Amino acid sequence: MKKLFLFASFLLTMMHVTAQRSSFCATDQYTGAKLTSDSNQALEAFIKSYIEHHPAQGERSGSYVIPVVFHIIHDGGSELLTDSVIITGLNRLNEFMSASNAGLASVVPAFDTLIGNAQVEFRLAQKDPLGNCTNGIERIYTQATYVGNDYTKINDWPRDKYLNIWLVKGIDYDISYYGTLGYAFEPGTVASAPAIDGILVKSFILLQLNDPYDSGVLPHMVGHWADLLHPESACTDTINDHVADTPPMQSAISCNLTQSICNPPIIENVQNIMAGSSCPLMFTKGQVNRMWAALNAPTAGRNNISSSSNLLATGTEVSNPVSCAIPIADFAASTRYTCINTPVIFTDASYNADITSRTWTFPSDANTNTTSGKVATVSFSTPGWHQVTLQVSNTNGSDQLTKNMVYVNNGSQTPAPLFDGFEYSTPLLSPWQVINYDNNNTAFQLVNSTGHHSQSCYKLNEVDASYEGDVDILASPPLDLSAIDTTNASISFDYSFATLRRSSSR
Repeated sequence: MKKLFLFASFLLTMMHVTAQRSSFCATDQYTGAKLTSDSNQALEAFIKSYIEHHPAQGERSGSYVIPVVFHIIHDGGSELLTDSVIITGLNRLNEFMSASNAGLASVVPAFDTLIGNAQVEFRLAQKDPLGNCTNGIERIYTQATYVGNDYTKINDWPRDKYLNIWLVKGIDYDISYYGTLGYAFEPGTVASAPAIDGILVKSFILLQLNDPYDSGVLPHMVGHWADLLHPESACTDTINDHVADTPPMQSAISCNLTQSICNPPIIENVQNIMAGSSCPLMFTKGQVNRMWAALNAPTAGRNNISSSSNLLATGTEVSNPVSCAIPIADFAASTRYTCINTPVIFTDASYNADITSRTWTFPSDANTNTTSGKVATVSFSTPGWHQVTLQVSNTNGSDQLTKNMVYVNNGSQTPAPLFDGFEYSTPLLSPWQVINYDNNNTAFQLVNSTGHHSQSCYKLNEVDASYEGDVDILASPPLDLSAIDTTNASISFDYSFATLRRSSSR
């Protein structure tokens, strides 16, 4: 197709805009957009019966052990959390779930006798769904980290065997350190939607666990996953959350320990983890009973996840096992398109196991050819695509990955106006550069059999896009615009678009 191009950069990304919410939890908003299934009613009946026929809170002899996998969705930035940060976050979560969290002694007298010990312990999976050794942490390099919705829940592991926790940069395209911080669904809501069952939270909360507000986010989401609801109501519904010992209360964003709105002078339980306040400290005994019932219900496979057979299958039958996992190599780059002698930062994003050694290998025109640090800053002196290799290892083995990661431009400029029909016999002869951020099947491809004013075009296979936030770029050659009247400049191109045709039967 021959049209005027001054500069073009095409991006594939499906976006929407949502209003900022006052609460850190978006569970109610996401649940409200879904059809209520019969599973909710069936689960509620099961929970009621289970609580009636089983011992009260505090009489269990052991803990529920839950295998967990963290999916770190990242673009190589601050959201690329280390294993130590994940482990610290998991330990803090377990403190909340065993009623051993700091500050619990400061629960107000009106509620300190209602503090419940959930006796739930989360352990990082030691075996993945295929039985391979793992440390329960994986890193997925994708622009989807900026999206943060159900479509960002990439590579879910079976929800009846693992609790999936996805860590992202943003929620609903909001990457700020406030607003909505995450959400999770109750099991009845996602009974027929296993791929989105789990917890999605902004990754930065694990970097701020000394902040009481942020430290309570994961326990709050776990509560939803175990079928706890928000306790706040309109002051007329005494069982808004189906738990008898959580009295009526209004929404509590702040930490007013004397809040008494529904039934003055009776104060409200703003320190409840499910209340969403800035001082989350406790579950009640009634909430614990409800979580136990949900963990014994068949809905969404909750009754299998802590079974002895599943703990063996996931390698979580004992705490602190000796790992047999081998690291999986991966790395990120600060840019994909740069100029000669301009520094590019490469960051090790490997996962699956501890790393004891690493080796970077760069092409001969790089200012350094090998290095071993977690971060490598490198510049290149020749144009074109540059191949980078990272090898990582530990005592169990090693892994190596090579990627054509960065395109270096020589700085030469094509005079404008530019008319281009993409009539190049091979991509190597084309001055246009295809940048596939996620290294998947949606990249632009030069096609020599179809065109508008010529026989050629660039094609984007959007049909294969499997998640929201997949970004692909077709970058034009650098253009010299000095001869262009910028007040009348324009960009135009011919394009066609076809949707996927699905067959149907009657």
